[in-house]
Amino acid sequence: MGYHYQGGAIVPEAGSNSLPLVQPPELWTGQPGTRAAHVVLERDGQSVSTIDLFGTRFVLLVGPEGQSWLQAAQKVEKKLGLPMDVYQIGGQPNDFIDPGNDFLNAYGITSTGAIIVRPDGYIGWRKTVSGENKEHLEQVLTDALSTILFR
Repeated sequence: MGYHYQGGAIVPEAGSNSLPLVQPPELWTGQPGTRAAHVVLERDGQSVSTIDLFGTRFVLLVGPEGQSWLQAAQKVEKKLGLPMDVYQIGGQPNDFIDPGNDFLNAYGITSTGAIIVRPDGYIGWRKTVSGENKEHLEQVLTDALSTILFR
């Protein structure tokens, strides 16, 4: 589970070729091509693992201040005809809560960042921080998913 894909259905980050192919899973921090980390979240008083969010669709996870990604994701879903699950971790009361404050560090993003997890539980793309306007976020997501899907 500590494997790092360096190519294929991912959007590699700058410098990712210098990362090791294998290391203990707890040392990875959300790099594309690595397995998505297990983080205990909470929703409606129930504990939920991030791992339980993956399996049948692409999943977009956004930080507590990543509201702009939510609107962009809706438009990209329609544009690409690709159903996607979207979760904001810690922003609004009905979102997933991060009681241990582990999510951002485990996934290597800031409160405005976003990450795409493929249905197999591997990270396909991440944007560590976001300061772009909403229209630009739409294009960023479209480009990322198109690259992952080889479209």
